[in-house]
Amino acid sequence: MPPTNAFTHSDAFDEFNLEEFQSNDYYPKHYATPSSPKEKGGLFRLLKSIFISGKNKGADRKKAQSVPEYVFSRQVENHNFPTDIEDFPKPIRSLSAPANVYHGYSTYEDLLEIEKEQFEVRLLNVPESKSSELDYDLKRKIGVGSFGAVFLAENRNTREIHAVKEIAYASKAEKRYAEKERDHLFACSSPFIVSLVDFYYQEDSRICLVMEYLGTENLLRHLVQYGKLSEVLTKFYTSQIILAIEYMHNVNLIYRDLKPENIMITKDGYIKLVDLGLSKQADTTASLAGTLGYKAPEIVLGNMYTKAVDWWSLGIIIFEMLEGARCTPCQQLDGGVEYVLANSKRINFPASFPRTEVRDLISKFLKNSASRRLGSGPTGSADVKIHPWFHGFDWMGIYRKEITPPLPPLSKVPQYYKKKQPKRHRIGVLCH
Repeated sequence: MPPTNAFTHSDAFDEFNLEEFQSNDYYPKHYATPSSPKEKGGLFRLLKSIFISGKNKGADRKKAQSVPEYVFSRQVENHNFPTDIEDFPKPIRSLSAPANVYHGYSTYEDLLEIEKEQFEVRLLNVPESKSSELDYDLKRKIGVGSFGAVFLAENRNTREIHAVKEIAYASKAEKRYAEKERDHLFACSSPFIVSLVDFYYQEDSRICLVMEYLGTENLLRHLVQYGKLSEVLTKFYTSQIILAIEYMHNVNLIYRDLKPENIMITKDGYIKLVDLGLSKQADTTASLAGTLGYKAPEIVLGNMYTKAVDWWSLGIIIFEMLEGARCTPCQQLDGGVEYVLANSKRINFPASFPRTEVRDLISKFLKNSASRRLGSGPTGSADVKIHPWFHGFDWMGIYRKEITPPLPPLSKVPQYYKKKQPKRHRIGVLCH
């Protein structure tokens, strides 16, 4: 596929083929009895709409009877969480499957529109849990999230390996706050955001989120192992972070906790964002959130802020990937508890930093004024994807995971390449 600057191919997505679907080896014949659309209500009809062409949507929805009515019966009726994408026919995307396969849309804009509709429907229809702590065997702790520990776990029934995040709560308000992360994980469906598989409650004092297991390699460990990353590898990772942020902003989510620890590198060499504990569905907010070193100035100052805070964090991460040290746009006081903004008019890039368009990209992300920050304009992430640093970049190839990672999959990295690198140091980089 030739490189492109945007998702604008008229043939970007294949049309849904009913005959091919029915002849597929994974065709669920035991779910082949149609149910009345009227019995399913608006949820079922909207879910069927993912097969409808982006053109003439209103007229095409009337013809939706040709789409198999049992496609989503397992989720709508039984509220089961599919544990593997192979549970369904290959042309079909389940509600919380870890991979996205869309059909019938000719442009990326149509895709974003239906993704937003599906997110809103799933957010309002989170099923009740039918699992318990007896269904999962917690092996060992593998990480710590914003509000809880993460464990490696095995499903006692299927023997599948998952990551289980335990979130404790002591009041109804804390419980609802914990459930928001569950809701956002269930509603999100992006190839670059971790998928929710199941959830259960434990003694009415904690909620356990069962997610796909992505391994233990994150971007922070990557930087410790390899030091500075190449510009090619940095661009590869950055593009996927941009698509994940674009998805969340499209469904009106502010991530608010973008940092290397939350960027998991999977076995196929691609990345996925984890830990939506601080995500918030809002256009603007003033609540304090984020991690020191990655917070945007407006959060530091306690002002109202928008989705532009995520682009600031991305600018910090790009710098860190290329320099191997943390970019610090703010001067620290009292051991890092307080920040004051630097008044410099430019970023002081180290002499060793690549002299390419990436400098301009980082400078535009690290604007103290959120309204001047790249990605905060009316066209949002589209401005980011047409930046000169991404000239000729194959965005669709990244979205479909058709691009070979510049770094071999983790299972194929030679041991000598995993040697310990010198401990990273902090440097002060002043931003305007």
